[in-house]
Amino acid sequence: MTTRSLAGLISFTGSFPAYQLREDLQRMKPRGISLRSDSGDVWLDPDSRVGFGYWEHEAVDATSQAAIWETNRSVLVLNGKIYNEETVRAELEACGEGSCSHSETEVICRALETWGLDAIDRLNGMFAFAWYEKKARKLLLARDHAGIKPLYYYIHPNGKGMAFASRYNQLLHTHWGEPGPVRPDVLNLFLRLHHIPPPYGLLQNTYQLQPGHAVLIHENGRIEDHCWWQLPRSPHIDLYEEEAVEAAGAAIESAVASQRAEDIPLGVFLSGGVDSPLITAIAREQTSADLKAFTIGNPDWRQDESADAGAYAMHLDVDFRLLNITGADMADLIPRVWEAQSEPFADYSILPSMMVCRFAREEVRAALSGDGGDELFFGYQRPLSLLRNGTDFRFPWLLRYGLYAAGRLGIIPARSEVIAARSPADYYFGVNCRTSEKDLSKLAPDLPGLPRDFSLYKFGRYQGKPDLANYSRVVEFYGQLQRGLKKMEMASSYYGFEVRTPLLDRRVIEASLRIDPFMNMKDNNRKQVLVKLLQRYIPREIIPTSKRGFAVPLGDWFRDSLRPVVEDMLFSADLYPTGLFNKKELRTYWEQHLRKEKDHKWGLWSILALQGCRLRILFTIPNFITAGSGGAMLNIIRRLDRDLFEPAVGVLRKGGALDRTVTEMGIPLIEAPFVLDAKPYSSLLRRAKHAADVFRPYHFDLWHSFHYSDDYTEPLIAYLSGAKGWIYTKKNMNWHSRAWLLRSFLARKIAAQNTDMLEQFFSKPVFNNKTKLIPRGVDLEKYSPKAVAAGDFRKRFGIADREIVISCVAQLVPVKDHPNLICAAARVPGAHFFLAGSTTDESYIDELQRRAQSQGLSDRVHFLGKVADIPALLAETDVFVLSTKGLGEGCPVALLEAMACGKACVATNIPGSRDIIENGVSGVLVEPENAEALAGAINRLISDRDLRERMGSAARKRVEKSFSIEREVAAHEKLYLELMGEKY
Repeated sequence: MTTRSLAGLISFTGSFPAYQLREDLQRMKPRGISLRSDSGDVWLDPDSRVGFGYWEHEAVDATSQAAIWETNRSVLVLNGKIYNEETVRAELEACGEGSCSHSETEVICRALETWGLDAIDRLNGMFAFAWYEKKARKLLLARDHAGIKPLYYYIHPNGKGMAFASRYNQLLHTHWGEPGPVRPDVLNLFLRLHHIPPPYGLLQNTYQLQPGHAVLIHENGRIEDHCWWQLPRSPHIDLYEEEAVEAAGAAIESAVASQRAEDIPLGVFLSGGVDSPLITAIAREQTSADLKAFTIGNPDWRQDESADAGAYAMHLDVDFRLLNITGADMADLIPRVWEAQSEPFADYSILPSMMVCRFAREEVRAALSGDGGDELFFGYQRPLSLLRNGTDFRFPWLLRYGLYAAGRLGIIPARSEVIAARSPADYYFGVNCRTSEKDLSKLAPDLPGLPRDFSLYKFGRYQGKPDLANYSRVVEFYGQLQRGLKKMEMASSYYGFEVRTPLLDRRVIEASLRIDPFMNMKDNNRKQVLVKLLQRYIPREIIPTSKRGFAVPLGDWFRDSLRPVVEDMLFSADLYPTGLFNKKELRTYWEQHLRKEKDHKWGLWSILALQGCRLRILFTIPNFITAGSGGAMLNIIRRLDRDLFEPAVGVLRKGGALDRTVTEMGIPLIEAPFVLDAKPYSSLLRRAKHAADVFRPYHFDLWHSFHYSDDYTEPLIAYLSGAKGWIYTKKNMNWHSRAWLLRSFLARKIAAQNTDMLEQFFSKPVFNNKTKLIPRGVDLEKYSPKAVAAGDFRKRFGIADREIVISCVAQLVPVKDHPNLICAAARVPGAHFFLAGSTTDESYIDELQRRAQSQGLSDRVHFLGKVADIPALLAETDVFVLSTKGLGEGCPVALLEAMACGKACVATNIPGSRDIIENGVSGVLVEPENAEALAGAINRLISDRDLRERMGSAARKRVEKSFSIEREVAAHEKLYLELMGEKY
């Protein structure tokens, strides 16, 4: 099997740094799908201009064919397969190219070297590939004729290069950052058609390669688009009646045989319609082994086809597998749907598609489906309705509308509403839009029109009913079919499964194009050629006469089992894109659906699909009362990429200083117990399940704990609530209990804040792959030598501008060792000391004040309490001091803030601080609890202004390079995405 995801980059401006090219390809590892743990590799151009990467899905055998093939001339990376490999190999050998191995990747590579672009038209299969010519420095991206295998690309807006990938969200993880903002016109297209058709991408500068197209990218960045195959608008018709049935049957039999050829466990998807039963019948006839057929049912739904599928299975003697589903099953599946979708996608039939892929994956590794039959053989009602009224389109629209209105009034026989459309294009676009323009104008009033170059439904001049028939087939093929293929690719890839589509084999398509369209719609029926074929295997009376489709009662489930999920996603937080949707109108829209006044399931699901593209992360912290750690956590949250992440905050109790800040940011604030007393152990699991019930409806993908303790009940609750990962930040150097080991064992990832933590606590091999060093970061705009105005602290205490001020910002607790700092102050004559920080122990501050008074420092040591405007304080500071003792700091943000403001700093040589200060360059480190050494460092700095300024400048550069808030946030985002990219 050859189910893979590929990715790559090419530079237009010279070589990448080799490490960056490799890192980018690793970052582009696909998220949210099942990958083989031992799969994946990269190829790097020796000049570091181009790199390819690939990852095999879980279903692929270890002996599968090569994904990358390299020769002296070129290199190719392939996702998919071709079914005429032997034919192409024989043609190559006939051209004197020598024998090829059994690798289809080699066959395609050598074919391109031999015939160039013309080689693509010789291929019959489902594929997307990238081919690089080394000497010419040209990159070719190509996609199969029907668009079965996807390929997306991103062109850097400043011409730096291009990235490409099998999954859209892979394009978001290059070192270039996010490709661009949302394209409002493409968003409009998505909300109307419920998927994003090629060639568009939701974000600016992103695209989909169209079916049957290739793009050639030159060294200088010039891009040429080549259409190597397209479904013709005016095919040559020469097959009628029984001859047409014979030709279609021969093509389908050949396609099924070639797609069954591999020696792997392969089944079929079986519905109660026509297409998949026909594929099943042919596959059964071609094999002597048991053939497993998989069906999804919903017994209470009027469109349930499981009984018809069962009748087919019995007659064909296949091993029938039926899975009945409910609304509760779908509620549990929804978070998986968001993971499976690499871009916004709103065809809700992905729900049963994922269920059937998961169901089949338990027994087989691939399945044949009937996709393509409706589009090629006129199986939908839309073309039939259009053709029934086709002759009326020769008249002007006003006359047609008058005929329609007269029919409604009973003046003449009633006419179909089809003729009320201004053109066949308007009719087809209208019936494919399940969200009306009127509703959308209320829900998103500022949304612009559709893309100007959107021409999928363009019709032209009426040229008779045959032209209408061919037109409808083209728009079904490039419209409805593309949505269905994308759905099945997302659903199957998620479970490491492969779906094959014999009816989209080029031999079948070419046969269908030769058949008179009206044969398929004879006597107002549909798909008659395939029905006649099916009658060769199945008695006529067993074949259903009506088409029901692969659907689920989503509208009813929205009002019942899915209602809490919908209301949480739509109304508990800001919607994506920010500021687009009118919440009041959306509430009305939702209530209309609940009251059954209107059926809005398509529109609602489309808006939900936009929200589901983001990872839902719960950040936990005991409370915001002290606000220090909470502020650091919110610094991360407010900067997270909201296109990728949807944060919420969990607290044990509200009432903190930053509660209001959280709600004003539009972030849900959940007050609920996320930690428990572990004892009694006998009831811990039961109590944890009860606590998890509160969080389960939110469907959080990840939890990130900023809880400082060694509690291990939180990860239990997180996993029981359905989270796929629990992370904690180690903020301090405490390790008093073995419970830390259990807490760390249960964590999927651990964010350590200094190197001493890694060495002292996480050096064991079990922690090697789960621990990441992520130091704290500083807002370099807020904390800057130039951007901050001085406060009134000097004025408050009558301190002249020429006098030296030493500042310390730290909570008034023993570990910060303020007594040592006061002792040092006595050795620094003439300087004033500002001690900013709060305490929960008033007796401790009394003790510090008495110590200062006893050493005659009452007029030079000033206790400021909690200071809200730290930048203003630092603007009045000459030297910053931090005198912590003992185990040390996690990563002292106050020290970073002072350095960012360009202040010379003195700190004790302890964990945390020594990661930040380069001793003698960007500050001074002294031994802890040594007042004399502390005073000596301060005196040296205040006596040498040049040294003070030089160290302050170096301190600023140090923070800019390694401790910016942007760097911290990027590290966390990478951690979250890496975690979601792993298999669970």
